Amino acid sequence: MPINKRTLLTILLTSSLLFVLGLYHFRRQQSADSLQTTLHQSSRTTPLSITARVHNHRFTPVTLLPWNTPLDPLAPQAGVFSVLDVDGVEVVPMWNRVGRQLPQEAVTILPGETREMVHQLGMWRLAKGAYVVKARWRWGEAEKDIEEAVIPGALHFWVPVAMVSTARFKASAVVSIFLALSPSIGCFNTVESDILGQHSEHERITRLALACAPGETVNWDCFEPRSLDQLAGNNGTFGGVGAPDTPPPEGPEAHCDDADFFDAPDYPQTREAATATLQKCVMHLRRRMREGIRDAKALLSHENQIVVGEVDLLGGSCTFGPISVSGRAKCNVLEGLGRAMHGVQDFYAHSNWADTAEPPYSPENPPGLNYSVPAPILDLRSRALISVERDLSTGCFAGPLVDQTPGFLSCKGRVTHNTLNKDGGLINVKTGTTSSPGTTRGQFESNFERAVKVAIADTRRQWQHFRSELRSRYGPLRAGLMICALRSDDPLRSCQGRKIAIVVDCSETNKAMDPSDMRVDAAKDFAAMLVDQKRAGPVGRPDLVSVVAFSERATVIYPLGDPSIARYALEEGIDSHGGGHSITKAMRAAIAELIKHAHGPTAATHRSGIVVLTSHEGSGGDQDTAALIHHLARARALGIRVSVGHLCPGCDQSSLDLVKAVVETRGIYARISSAETLRSFIDVVVAHGPTDLDDGGGAGSGTALLPGLWISGTIAAAAGPSIFTYSARAGETVSFEIVPMSGQVLLAVLRDVRRAVELDTVTMRAHKRALLSLEVVGDIELELVVTAPHAVGAGLFSVGLESTAWEGISAKPPPLPAMEYPNATCPHIVKTDKK
Repeated sequence: MPINKRTLLTILLTSSLLFVLGLYHFRRQQSADSLQTTLHQSSRTTPLSITARVHNHRFTPVTLLPWNTPLDPLAPQAGVFSVLDVDGVEVVPMWNRVGRQLPQEAVTILPGETREMVHQLGMWRLAKGAYVVKARWRWGEAEKDIEEAVIPGALHFWVPVAMVSTARFKASAVVSIFLALSPSIGCFNTVESDILGQHSEHERITRLALACAPGETVNWDCFEPRSLDQLAGNNGTFGGVGAPDTPPPEGPEAHCDDADFFDAPDYPQTREAATATLQKCVMHLRRRMREGIRDAKALLSHENQIVVGEVDLLGGSCTFGPISVSGRAKCNVLEGLGRAMHGVQDFYAHSNWADTAEPPYSPENPPGLNYSVPAPILDLRSRALISVERDLSTGCFAGPLVDQTPGFLSCKGRVTHNTLNKDGGLINVKTGTTSSPGTTRGQFESNFERAVKVAIADTRRQWQHFRSELRSRYGPLRAGLMICALRSDDPLRSCQGRKIAIVVDCSETNKAMDPSDMRVDAAKDFAAMLVDQKRAGPVGRPDLVSVVAFSERATVIYPLGDPSIARYALEEGIDSHGGGHSITKAMRAAIAELIKHAHGPTAATHRSGIVVLTSHEGSGGDQDTAALIHHLARARALGIRVSVGHLCPGCDQSSLDLVKAVVETRGIYARISSAETLRSFIDVVVAHGPTDLDDGGGAGSGTALLPGLWISGTIAAAAGPSIFTYSARAGETVSFEIVPMSGQVLLAVLRDVRRAVELDTVTMRAHKRALLSLEVVGDIELELVVTAPHAVGAGLFSVGLESTAWEGISAKPPPLPAMEYPNATCPHIVKTDKK
């Protein structure tokens, strides 16, 4: 509602009265002749300031240590003050970690002398309501023990600006604040208070996007409860998403404000200027995401061990201060991610991206763009300049008292924040339904609901992109552990101790398809990537691995044990001299090995995987594809992820039922073009994740592609896009082949991630393959996005990649030292003679 002159005069008179009544004296209870400390408001204009005066009533000098007292220039930052609502809940507990470069110097106050210090509290931005400021400090004399003094009383302040708060800390001594302000603070709201007209919209949006369902522990798109509390905030705390609302408040670039435009000849801001302002917001959010990516390095040691002190939440929640201050690595990462998510969510609250409107249009009623999908310009992985359509606008924000419709002061004649914002309303955190929108624009049609829904969708997208950036920077092994440590409440328990069965085909067909036993080399490479006892260290939990060899029968040549020994079993235990083929028996043996003694921390559920290297897919020698599918379904029920590499040069199609059964275990099914590509399959399995403990990105955040592999997957319109990634080099020519294996129509888009542009698009009819080819001029990160926009149910498809830069042949590694393995009972074992 616009503020008229009479209302403004009432506010000013009220503030003057509060200022006169607000001065209150208090005395330290050290002795009868102690120092007297008084507080009074220094200014009624922005920024709010308080003057602390300390008078020496003694007849002798007093020497003080000023840090963390009213005479400390950094008193607000050092935790001397905090703000509570009328219910006594802290809404602005001040940051109490201050880095000081110089040693503390004592202050001497002579008899009768008064020392004073002015503290500017403009870093607090609070919405309309009544508050209490609590203060606690210590006096100490240079040669005496520091003694706590609690200062009673209340001091009422007139605060002429909107303010927001920060993390929680303990405090005593009271100062009350009455804020006669506009209720809007310029963004989706962060705290929960009917008095403030705020309902934790940022927290609720984040929870709806990223909360795990009850009992869900292995969905990498979600956060476990305590970890989510740190990101989203909880019970009045701000979390990483609320960090931009902590003092000192971040500027309009953190909330995507002031990028307003209306298509009229006399509009005060050009389209180019509005886009440039929005570019600043996007650049700011990109930088915040990069900060989170950078800080993730400290989650792990150089040996890929989770650093307990950097991820532990049992010792206390994260503290997100007024500025980005280094703390535990997990907290630092969630702050960078949260600050980026905050601005992304605000974009939909402050812009007309998801809005509807009806003519006549004007700066007081701009048109809506009516989009229901996340904005491409908020793909924060991009490094390019943004490009927007002409009618996109956010709101001009002149300040809390003057944010109105029509615009006032600097926003006169412009589309204002007050006009466009959809900041307030009720969001049901269980169902996602919305009600009671608190702004005019939000009340029109379903604009508040639309803004919330797109903000939820984009928050999910940001977490997916964040994970893909971690994998791009740190590689799949380290990134998987980092992601697990971020989303898990107890990373040491949840992110370690996998159980893997490596199943290797040693049937006769491999003599022709893989005469150099490259599948054995690939299996050894995979075993070497697992965490053995030495690498796990004294507090870590190592992986366990078993090796199963099969031809017409299956044999466990290495029972579940340390991966370092499994490599020797693979070196000595497999040869391709056998006859038939029974992958079904091998699958049954692998499952039995993984579930032996499966209880407590070594349970198979969601921490086990089977990796199969075979030249058969279930028919042929086995003649029992149905039995194999049965065992795959059993693996899925046990939480065992299965990945199958099918060495099949020249094969054009796979059994749809078998492919579906493998993919439903959350594993990878890949057709492999040559034996030389077997190692690429292992790389893809590692990138995708061999178990449910691993974050492989999945369809939403990118499955790695490598030349010579055709990867199958399921796709459905309701499940969103399937995304595949590949990093191409200059001079390389790449070709992506997409084949709908079911009766679906697919759309494939090839994108340049860093430039955020579409390079090519193709639509495929059922069972009709399509190619997307590209001659690469400079190094480029490619993303292939496959959707089934009109599909009713789920269907199968495959994606393959060929490249002119792929040499196709990998040299065999040198053999391991000879070692006789007594359990090598496979009939095709090659044993080493004793010397």
